This record gives sequence, structure tokens and C-alpha cells, in this order.
Amino acid sequence: MTTLLSRKTHITLIFLALLMVITRNHQWTAFHHLPDASLAIFFLSGLWFSARWPLIAFMLLATLIDAVVMGTGAVSALCFTPAYSLLAPAYATAWLGGRWCATQREYAAPFLLLQRAGVLLMVALLAECFASGGFYFFGGYFAHPTLSGFLPRFIRYFPHTLLTLFTYTGVLLGASHLYKQSVQASSHAQ
Repeated sequence: MTTLLSRKTHITLIFLALLMVITRNHQWTAFHHLPDASLAIFFLSGLWFSARWPLIAFMLLATLIDAVVMGTGAVSALCFTPAYSLLAPAYATAWLGGRWCATQREYAAPFLLLQRAGVLLMVALLAECFASGGFYFFGGYFAHPTLSGFLPRFIRYFPHTLLTLFTYTGVLLGASHLYKQSVQASSHAQ
């Protein structure tokens, strides 16, 4: 059984890493219009793995992808400013949201969905403040950044962040649930 769990863990981590590679760069793949799945990946790695090393590994992978894409000139280094370091707390927020959900007792389906939706909303809100707020206030592109100047940017970009996080997380949790049900059904049939 340990081998099966270990194999399942490795497959899940590889899948999440490939998803990050596919959705984060838009230069190496044919999937030009897929939104970045990074926040969902961090949330799910917190939800599914109690160890901290996936958080660090996925942060390193995200940084490596960005460095390679910017280093090849495929994408402008516009976002690589001192504010880039604020992606770390944005991603850590998502991971911590997943860890918190993992430590909560299981509720009936509607309550579990409401709980996770509330956590995802908070994750998206905080991550957007760190990432977009960091770029606005510390990126060096805005002469006099103010909270009132940031608000329209937040209103513009937050819905996309929220929708992307909910979509990827919902699809991946749904696929995970269906997989578990099919494994249980096949084990009962034997």
C-alpha cells in the first residue's frame, strides 16, 4: 500500500508541475490562452500534501519557468522588479489556505463546498493584494502609487484571479473525487 500511495503522490506532483509549466509560460506549449494555474496548484498542494517541501518546490519551479521565459526573450522582463518577491507570500497564502482546509473535519458536501469557497475567496483576495498590489506599489512603474490609484486596478484584475482559481480548483477537485469513486467502485467489484 505504501508503494501505491507513494506512486499516487509522485503522479499528482508531476501532474501539478506539468500544469504549471503548461499554463505559466505560453511560449513552450500550444496552449496560448490558458490562464495561469499557479494559485490553484499552491492551494491544492497545501490541501493534498502535509509536507512543506511541495510549497518550496513549486515556488522554485515558478521562478525557474519565469527566469527561462524572460531569459530567452520570449516574454518581457516587465514584471521582474523588486515586487516579484511578493509572489512568495501570495503563493504561500494559497498553500496555507489549502493546509487549513486539510486540517478541518469533513462536513457534508454543501458545507464543505461553502467552506472551501470562502477560503478560496480569501486566498484570491490576499494573493491579488500581494501580487498586483506589490507590482503597483513596488514595481517602479507608477510615479505616485496610492491606495485610490490601486483600487481600479484591483477591481479590473481581481475577478480574473478569482475565476481562474475557482475554475482550476473546482475542476481538479472534481476530477480527484471522480477518480477516488472509480477506485472505490472497482475495489468493491473485486
